[in-house]
This record gives sequence, structure tokens and C-alpha cells, in this order.
Amino acid sequence: MNDDELTARLRAARPHTPRRGQTIDARQETLLKQIVAEPAPVGIVSGRTRRGPGWHTRPIWLVAASVMLVIVLGALGSIALFQPSAAVAATPKLLTPEPVDGTSKENLMRISDDVRGTGPAGDRRIRFQTWALAFDPEAATPPRFIAPEEHEIVHLPDGSVSVTVRAGMPYGADGELVPDASPAPGTVLWSDVQAAGDATPLFGPPPTEESQITEFFKKSGTVSSGTSGEYFSAIRLLLSEKALSSEQEAALIGFLATLPDIKVDGTVTDRLGRDGVAFSTDSRSPGEYRDTLVLSASVGILSYEVAYIGSSRTDIQAPAVIEYIAWQ
Repeated sequence: MNDDELTARLRAARPHTPRRGQTIDARQETLLKQIVAEPAPVGIVSGRTRRGPGWHTRPIWLVAASVMLVIVLGALGSIALFQPSAAVAATPKLLTPEPVDGTSKENLMRISDDVRGTGPAGDRRIRFQTWALAFDPEAATPPRFIAPEEHEIVHLPDGSVSVTVRAGMPYGADGELVPDASPAPGTVLWSDVQAAGDATPLFGPPPTEESQITEFFKKSGTVSSGTSGEYFSAIRLLLSEKALSSEQEAALIGFLATLPDIKVDGTVTDRLGRDGVAFSTDSRSPGEYRDTLVLSASVGILSYEVAYIGSSRTDIQAPAVIEYIAWQ
């Protein structure tokens, strides 16, 4: 076998993974953390994973462990067989902040106080729109439009959980909607119902006191070094798993006010057209990626996004949004 044949076979066998340095979206990161927290399943029986003696079952949508692990390794740069492409992918427009009075801490405390008085949340549904850059550097052309997904998670009275993911409304880098998109907006991309007791959540009951937030995230395993950016990312996972009461969300926002290295960018309009205040930090990956949370005094945490701000990537031009999630 000569070098050309070997290269061809490697390319054919290469999984479709995000390019080196690319972050993963909330669902992928949640799956990874669930994967590494438990031994791998030993088989599949009647739509469920089957473990050896003593292991509890997991929902079938977590069985994609090996595929997700490859995706994560690719995203972290652990697999890099080929040179990156010079093609540039379409990414969403950056948020455009307008100046706001007060420090980051003052604005966060004000929002926390306002949210605390909004009353308890009674909805069993968690709904959010999410998008993450998915660009194979070996592809002939990069993606020319943004294709978000609409997630709906419903906690049913019997303890089971319904998960449905639909295609969102695609749009170009200029913000214009894509006509005749395929799959059509609203198309169910995948769905599943987890039986009561099947899933092991990342998080326990969220606290209502700011002083308990650090230990809460520590127990979940979603924060290791304790940077502000890590907490931003952990909040993304928490709000994609649980619907918080006003007291829980107020405590969470009040805790953010105690963290260093958070900048108040200003007032913005988020991806779903809602007004809020943007707060950002690049402490999770200084000089490379910036994490942003958008908050509203009347609603709480509206959205989270990641922007690439480095200089080494060739598939996108910094600064560029590479992931966002907006809760509804």
C-alpha cells in the first residue's frame, strides 16, 4: 500500500467530528459528562441499555457513547490527522452591546433582586434553541448558513422525561432566512422518552442560597478550576436539565456577582429578539474563547454563547460566534 492509498483510507475512516479547537454544544457536553461518570453499557435489550450485575439502566439516547467521545476528542484537538482547510464557515452575527451604567456586580445584584420577586416557576417544560458550529475541515465547502435546533424536554407526572429535537429556522451569516430549507423548520430530528429512574441527572436540587452554589457545582463535576467561564458553561448545562424557581435562579445570579473577571458588555438583543444585559469573560480559555451570558430583570438568564477570539483557526475569522443556546 503506497502513501496515497493509506491517506485515502484514513480519510474514508475518519469520523465526522468538529474541527480542532471547536467547542461542543450543551447536549454533547452533557452526554460526555454522563459517559465518563458511568461504565460503558455492555449491550442493548428492548430499547434499553443493559449493564452487568449491579448497574442501573440508562436511556437509549445515551448509548451513542463511543460516537460522542470521538466528537469530544476531535473538539479538544486530541485527534488531528490532516491540515485544516482555508475555507471560512458561516457564523451568526456578534451581539451589539450598548453601554449600561454600573459595574458588573451592581448589574448582576440588581437583576438577582428583580428575579427573586417574580414568583415560582410552575412549568414542567424546558425549551431552548441551540446552535454550534459543525464544520468538517475535509469537506469541499464549509456551511453557508446557520441551522439551529429547537429542544423541548418535558418532565411528565409519572417521572418519565420526553425529549424532542426539531429543526429550527435556518439563516445566513447576514441574518436573512434561508428559503426552501431542508429539513423544513419544525421537522422532528430525533425524540425519545426516558422511563422514570432511567436517567442519572448531572445536578441535584439547585440551592436557594448564594453561599451554597459553589458546593452545588462542585458536586456535579461540571466545574474543576473554578474560573468564571467554567461557571458560565456549567450554568448552560444546568438550565438545559432543570427548570429553576425564581428563588433558585436569583441565588444563581447573585452568586455570579461574587465572581471575578466578569465584564458587563451592555444591553443587547439576544438571538430570540429579547432585550437583556450581556456579561462576558474569557477566563475559561484566555485569549482564545469568550463566554457570554445574557440576563433579563424580568425573566432571568436568557441565553449563553461562545465566541472565538483567537488567531490560530482558519475555518472562521475572529471574533466569531461558534455556539449559542437561548432558553424560551
